[in-house]
Amino acid sequence: MQQAAKAIIAGEPEALGRLLRASHVSLRDDYAVSCAELEVLVDAAACSDECAGARMMGGGFGGCTINLVRASAVNCFLDHASSEFECRFGHTPDAGIFHLVRGAYVHE
Repeated sequence: MQQAAKAIIAGEPEALGRLLRASHVSLRDDYAVSCAELEVLVDAAACSDECAGARMMGGGFGGCTINLVRASAVNCFLDHASSEFECRFGHTPDAGIFHLVRGAYVHE
């Protein structure tokens, strides 16, 4: 968590993306909480130039992925990931777009 916060503060999306991917691999391999649907989405993100990194979120065994995507490439990324998912599972996944913001902080 501290490394991720440092990457965000430093404006280093590639570093944050590597941390997201490493976290996903750990959840998948060490805790066995992933599934085929999540793997397709995370793999689609790994093959995409628009996405710095991805990992599963939620309780595992389904749920969703979080993908760190350049704002200018969101639609292209969604088309790519949705297409990969639909080819494998026969339907498109739902997607929400959220922007990384500063969050709660103490104003000094």
